[in-house]
Amino acid sequence: MQLKNFLMTQGLPGEQDLYNKGFRLEIYHLPTDYSVAFSAMIEQMSDAYNSEWNAEQVFGRMDPVGTYSHTTRAISVAWKVPATSFQMAKDNLDKTNRLVSFLYPTYSDKVGATTMNQGPLWGVKFGNLICNASTGGPLLGWVRGITVDPILEDGVFTDDGGGTVLNVQTGASRPPVGIAYYPKTLRLNFELRAIHEHDLGWVENPTSEKGREYVFKGGKRDSKAQSGMSFPYASTNFVSDQIDEGEAPTPPPEPIQQGAVQETVDPNDPNRTILVRRDPSSPGVASAQNVTARSRGRRLIRRGSVK
Repeated sequence: MQLKNFLMTQGLPGEQDLYNKGFRLEIYHLPTDYSVAFSAMIEQMSDAYNSEWNAEQVFGRMDPVGTYSHTTRAISVAWKVPATSFQMAKDNLDKTNRLVSFLYPTYSDKVGATTMNQGPLWGVKFGNLICNASTGGPLLGWVRGITVDPILEDGVFTDDGGGTVLNVQTGASRPPVGIAYYPKTLRLNFELRAIHEHDLGWVENPTSEKGREYVFKGGKRDSKAQSGMSFPYASTNFVSDQIDEGEAPTPPPEPIQQGAVQETVDPNDPNRTILVRRDPSSPGVASAQNVTARSRGRRLIRRGSVK
């Protein structure tokens, strides 16, 4: 699938500017190579991953034995399609008609017999959240269904059907059907079952100098990463590990005021505790005074006093 250059010529200037810069939801129909695109007014999106296991109960064992089968991915998207004019409302309904038609396959008529020759696979692209993590292009899959909800409380444009309707294919005209309604706002949603066109899973890195190391197959490759650190949401940030947070620095010890008494463990005997005090005459040097002894876990008994 090749990305297409979509151009919006209607609507509010802000929406047109964002749409033409690429802020849009693009949907491609593989059998016909037709496509539609909507402004990226996404209301809700979910990306669900499910691992399938076959469980077998063994006699005498309380827990079943699980055998891994596969992992599936399903993406649900809901978005609004608003119209700021009568013509834009008509265009939005036409785009919705085209989108619904993408659920149907292609047929061929050979020797008087109609045969289905290709199923209605889709390609969906929404920035880096819905895309082929390896190429950045549309994500392949099939759609389980589409829901079209006209938001009638936002109002509708109406057409009383005056005049005649022209069939652009045959050139024939006919009387109008009747009143036509064009909602000012539509809410659409679908669920895509993803089909990844690249390998997925962990493999051992034969070029690693750190011993046994694994890399994930499923994303872009470059000189810094063997593969896949950008799956499933494509990113140009490559790291050596899936989570590279580093180590927090050790906080410096709190300063001890001059003359203050501090209890600490004797470095030569962990069962002994000593009291130290900063010597006012020699800043930065701690002098041990009146060493006290205790067994681990017993209450400290002070002997004498600290001067």
